[in-house]
Amino acid sequence: MSVAIDFMYCEKIQLNLPCSVVFRSVPWFLIVSIIYGKSVASNLTPLWTIGPVVAGLLIKAFIKLSAQCRWWVAEIKLKQHVINLIEGVKTGELIQQSIQGSCSRYAQVKLLVSKKKLDLAYFIQSGDAITALQQNSNKKRQAFLEDFWDKYEDARILYLYLERKLKNLI
Repeated sequence: MSVAIDFMYCEKIQLNLPCSVVFRSVPWFLIVSIIYGKSVASNLTPLWTIGPVVAGLLIKAFIKLSAQCRWWVAEIKLKQHVINLIEGVKTGELIQQSIQGSCSRYAQVKLLVSKKKLDLAYFIQSGDAITALQQNSNKKRQAFLEDFWDKYEDARILYLYLERKLKNLI
């Protein structure tokens, strides 16, 4: 029911594409019938009615075919994983691979962490940390001052104007 009423904004692409193909040909039919007359429009009526219907059916068929292909590929991949899993359990290689994989990954992470700790210790001891901290704080302070002056520039001008007026009075 929602497709018949609101076919252009349908959420399901399977219904939206064929409906948009069919219903977008109607304005073209009216334009041709207005410009070239009723005789040309009556000769083209089979083309205007059958063409969009065939295009919509082809789009729907391609959508279904692509869904079936995706399902088939996923099913084959799942079967292959299950076969590998069963063979690995039967031969005992799966357990060995999982143990070796977890141990080697743990060793890699441990090596990376120790390397990062050494880099951090060198960074702190060489004094680069203090210079980096000073540069960062200077950048933040400069950005704050620029924002402050931009924000209160009108107030500063008003203050200078009033100050001059008060000096002239005194």
